[in-house]
Amino acid sequence: MTPHPPLYFSYKEQTMSLTWDLTAVKDSKELCWVTDRNDKDKVEMSAVTNTLVWSTMLIGINSITEKTSKAFYRRLIEFEVIHGKGFLVEDGNFRQPTLEEVRLHIGLKTNATVMDNRKWGNNLKRLVKEVATERIQKYQTPDKPEAVPIVISKNSTAYEGTNVEDRQQAAISIT
Repeated sequence: MTPHPPLYFSYKEQTMSLTWDLTAVKDSKELCWVTDRNDKDKVEMSAVTNTLVWSTMLIGINSITEKTSKAFYRRLIEFEVIHGKGFLVEDGNFRQPTLEEVRLHIGLKTNATVMDNRKWGNNLKRLVKEVATERIQKYQTPDKPEAVPIVISKNSTAYEGTNVEDRQQAAISIT
């Protein structure tokens, strides 16, 4: 297998290269690489492998082993719960790699920073707060900046700070 150049990304004005190693992945040539759709003489990383490589940075597990495969998969799903969709795009649909796909990549290694369970839990809390803040901002309307969604009955929601007529018009089903 020919070496591949590192990919670069920028986070908080810091540039860091992400390097990966697929040499310990069983049948990596067939599993991790596919023919480039635009140039049949070239190969590119498969969508699943690419997703798993980049996911190592987000979930804080930098190698997939028999021991870490379930935790790797669990963190993917936990991140999906917060993010709202998976990282892998197939035919325009988002999904997460399956546990079987994760296990097939045992041996994958990157230089991503490792997060122990405590750091991962704190990261999840931070992400929940960020998503909640974004949703609160979306719920507030420019003409009613104090409007915040509230449950007015078991089956509907309205906006606090609006009059009764506005609440009735804004009520939407949440079931």
